[in-house]
Amino acid sequence: MTNELFLLLLREYIIPGFARQREVNGDPADAAALLISDGHGSRNQPEVLRLLTEANISMFTLPPHTSHLTQPLDNSPFAILRRKVNDAERRITREMSPAEKTKSRSVALDSALCCMRAPDVILRSFATTGIRPFDPESFFAGKKCRTYMAQTEGVGSSRLRTDGAGLVSLRGR
Repeated sequence: MTNELFLLLLREYIIPGFARQREVNGDPADAAALLISDGHGSRNQPEVLRLLTEANISMFTLPPHTSHLTQPLDNSPFAILRRKVNDAERRITREMSPAEKTKSRSVALDSALCCMRAPDVILRSFATTGIRPFDPESFFAGKKCRTYMAQTEGVGSSRLRTDGAGLVSLRGR
């Protein structure tokens, strides 16, 4: 993800999406909103922060190296987005005008957003991570998870519990 591409995504999709949702909910146009994001550098641009402030959207950045716990959608929907955006970036040439570059990126984003919102794609991402239905073997697989659990051991209980429906939550803190 480039700085330019994130600004395009923010201007063309994220902020208008919040505006539409406020309208659907019957909320005021300036109602407070929250954008949950990873810590990629493209999110920390002055222009991004200015646009979010103008739209009354706060951004919460998730802790690094916890995506297996906090971002199950990275496994399927956002993988589709990354693949389509990266493909579009590879097709962009220096000879293209700025308008042609923006058009190419917009087409890629439209295509990705259409594919990534499919219910089966979203459900697959939660199943892949072992979150729902809860699968401890999948959930605790991988070195990063064991490292994270070891790092949080002294901070409070890092044990997970599951409710009857298989929803997972962290206990303690």
